[in-house]
Amino acid sequence: MSKQYSQAYKKALIKQYSNEEKISSICAESGVARSTLYKWLQAVQVPVSPNGEKVTIREINELRRKVQKYKNMIKILQSVDCMVFSPAKDKL
Repeated sequence: MSKQYSQAYKKALIKQYSNEEKISSICAESGVARSTLYKWLQAVQVPVSPNGEKVTIREINELRRKVQKYKNMIKILQSVDCMVFSPAKDKL
């Protein structure tokens, strides 16, 4: 026998995921099957481009993590005193 969940409950769990909470903790907390939660997440898509291309919340979160990683890399590279044309001794 399958359980019926209200739309409000589904949205609440999806919101937890969009706030970067892990799937495993959401499922353990709520008792919802992992596959069920993934189906709900697949149903929620956000259009982002004029040509109709859609992305999921997971893809958006992944892109945010990548942007943060690259910002950190840029910050580190900007703090280095040597330039590209500096001698190898200075770079090391």
